[in-house]
Amino acid sequence: MIRFKDVDAWEILDSRGRPTVATTLRLDDDTTATVSVPSGASTGRAEAKELRDGRKPFRGLGCQQAIANICGPIAAALLKESFESQEQLDSRLLELDGTSDKSRLGANAILAVSLAFARAAATRQNVELFEYFASLLAAALPRLPELTINLFSGGKHSVGQVAIQDVLVLPTSGT
Repeated sequence: MIRFKDVDAWEILDSRGRPTVATTLRLDDDTTATVSVPSGASTGRAEAKELRDGRKPFRGLGCQQAIANICGPIAAALLKESFESQEQLDSRLLELDGTSDKSRLGANAILAVSLAFARAAATRQNVELFEYFASLLAAALPRLPELTINLFSGGKHSVGQVAIQDVLVLPTSGT
């Protein structure tokens, strides 16, 4: 059983200078894990919703509400419980949010806590993070990742040149 002892979160800047969420999780055995949440340049209508503040600082892209949700309702709920698995924690986070698009607590808040839990669990098990994630899948052994090669990007990433988001190459064989 994994039990939370402390949860902290704060705002950092990503590689594009946009705010995102960083989180540190401390377990009952003092194992700690810190993560930062990635953030895309554009999101589709069906994607999970990041919480952005919409206020003047950072042109409305601040993450203070997501941070308040991590340190407030998420921490309050999770500090009272023990978790047997990543799946159990993730299910509890989704239950706390209660929306199909994670718009109440924010996908950035939910992902931060989930990733911190995964990193802490991996540390506790004395395995690398990729090994921890592999152990959650049915695959017998970790293997090299399958490539997805981005030839060029369009959509919101370009200056009106290409109407589609990405053109990708997916190799189908290792040779």
